[in-house]
Amino acid sequence: MTTGEFKKLFDRIKRIQQGLGQKSGAGFVWDYTFPDGDTHSYRITNLKKPEEIEDDVTHLFLCVWNAKDYVKELVRQKGGDQKEIERIVNSDRNLSICADVANYLKHSVLKKRPRSGHYCRLGDVKYEIPQSCVKGLKFGDHYVETNVSNPDCITLTMAIKDEQDNILGDAFECLERAIIKWESVLSSLNLKLN
Repeated sequence: MTTGEFKKLFDRIKRIQQGLGQKSGAGFVWDYTFPDGDTHSYRITNLKKPEEIEDDVTHLFLCVWNAKDYVKELVRQKGGDQKEIERIVNSDRNLSICADVANYLKHSVLKKRPRSGHYCRLGDVKYEIPQSCVKGLKFGDHYVETNVSNPDCITLTMAIKDEQDNILGDAFECLERAIIKWESVLSSLNLKLN
């Protein structure tokens, strides 16, 4: 493996991360059936679908975790101790959570002791849409439509949960911090990707 191959992976990580920052999209619809049997549709316009965000988050967790093997190989090529990379991962909360989430996504179960001490999995994407971001609300017979005028002002969150459904943190924040940690590790190894 070459530094160029690692740069390619890290560039992919950055592109996916940038894509997560893009919140605008075609919008989405979901239905809810009330206890009385009445079904209503809820429509949100101009936002990326939750499934698209989940796909990007999942892909990013897998890529960020795959970076570990690339870093270990670069360390090996420089004559360094690959075990040091494992120690770094195990001592960093965000990288260890990344490891557990990625392995859960890959295998649907963790067979080994989790690095973070928790059996981590992702929750649902949540949208916080301030009133100032809404252009209008439309009410109809059994439907409500929310027209989002400024997708950039909404807040997205996605919980990382443990086996008891306790929230360990937010996927977006964890990924950002894990990427920053990898950049710090690369810098400490004098590996330049630019």
